[in-house]
Amino acid sequence: MNFKSIQILAFLALVALFTSCKKPEDKGGGAIKGSCKISAVTGYFGSPVSFLYDSTGRVDTMVAAGFFRTYKYEAEKVTISTSKNNKFDTRAILTYNKDTKLLDSVSVMDKDGNYEHRTYVYKNNNTVMEYIFTNSSIDSITYIWTGGNMTNMHPSNGVSPAGSIKYYSSMAFQEGDFNYMNKFIEKGYVPVGKTANLVQANYSGNINYKFNSNGYIKQVSSVFEGYPTVNYTYEYSCK
Repeated sequence: MNFKSIQILAFLALVALFTSCKKPEDKGGGAIKGSCKISAVTGYFGSPVSFLYDSTGRVDTMVAAGFFRTYKYEAEKVTISTSKNNKFDTRAILTYNKDTKLLDSVSVMDKDGNYEHRTYVYKNNNTVMEYIFTNSSIDSITYIWTGGNMTNMHPSNGVSPAGSIKYYSSMAFQEGDFNYMNKFIEKGYVPVGKTANLVQANYSGNINYKFNSNGYIKQVSSVFEGYPTVNYTYEYSCK
C-alpha cells in the first residue's frame, strides 16, 4: 500500500503505539498469553475428540474413536460431513451472507434420508429467530439476548429445554465454553454463535471452570444435583 502523506504515517504509528500498550485480555483465568486453539477435548465421548485446523485457523477435521468429521470451505458455503463407525451419518451445508458473514441457513441430511432446513434472523449480529423446516413440520425458536449473552430461548412447540441461562460477568467468552463446545461437537457448528461471557448455569446445572497458566480453560465441569458431574478437559496447540 502507498501512503501519500506524512500525517497518515504518523497516525498509523500512533495507533500501533497504543495497541502495543494495550493490556492482554483477561478471560477469567488471568491475562491470555499466546495464540492457542483447542486441539483435543476429553470427556464428551469415551475417547478424546481431536481437532485439526487449516492454514487460516479454520477447523478442518474432528476425530474420535468411531467418529470422523470433515469441513470443506467454498466462498459463502461450508460442507460438514460426519461419519460414525466408518459409515455416513450426516451432511450439513451451511450458507453465509456475503456481506454480513453471518449464518443464513443450514441444510442437513442424515443416513435415514431425513431432511432439515434451518434459517436465521439477526438483530445486532445476535441470532434472535431460528426457523426449522423438516419433512413433516415447521417450527421456530426465539432467542433472548442480554448484554451480549443468550439468556433464554422459546421454542414454538412450547418445550423449552434451557430455562434461564446465567453467565460469569468477569469471564469473557472462550471456545471452551460449556454450551459452545457441546453444540460444536454435537452439530459441527454453533448456530447461535459466540456470547460475550462464559456460561455459569443452564438446564444441565452449574458450570465451573479451571484455567491453565496461559489463561485458557483447562477444565469445565457441569454439576447438577442427582446426576453425575460432567467434566471436559482441554488440550491446546499454540503459536
